[in-house]
Amino acid sequence: MLEWQGSAAGGGGCAPGGCAYLQLHGKGTTSCPDDDVFVTAATGSADFYTDASNARNGVVNTFVSVLGAGTGLVVRTPGGSSCLLVGSTNVQGRAVNGVQAGKECGTAAAANAVTGTFLHVESAPGARDFSSEAQLQAFVKALRAAVGCACAAGLSCVDGVCE
Repeated sequence: MLEWQGSAAGGGGCAPGGCAYLQLHGKGTTSCPDDDVFVTAATGSADFYTDASNARNGVVNTFVSVLGAGTGLVVRTPGGSSCLLVGSTNVQGRAVNGVQAGKECGTAAAANAVTGTFLHVESAPGARDFSSEAQLQAFVKALRAAVGCACAAGLSCVDGVCE
């Protein structure tokens, strides 16, 4: 899937540099109780999120900013939280962040290889209750603001999705 998604020339779904990968997790009420939603790029390095010169942190930081403003939830990254649920052992995150295929289970991504295109989202029970239309729309708005829509040749962006 990762290879196909990134191969615009081979009919994949994204223009080069235009992909983002989302993984939603539910955290318990006692895990990181100061955060309603905790978002990472599968690295716990606070510098990754706070370094203003790091262009790779834009997807995560935009998502966090828009979701927090649109819901009133406490939405943070390792740059502003002590939560340890950073997703650094996440196999999908490792693959997106450049770990060689077949080595994702035992090899961490190098800090300088973190792409910023993997959104690892840990949500408390109240923050993942999408029975609220307003909360669902705030999540969608944050995702669209962070990722945008950059489709491979031959595909068109329809409501934020390449078709």
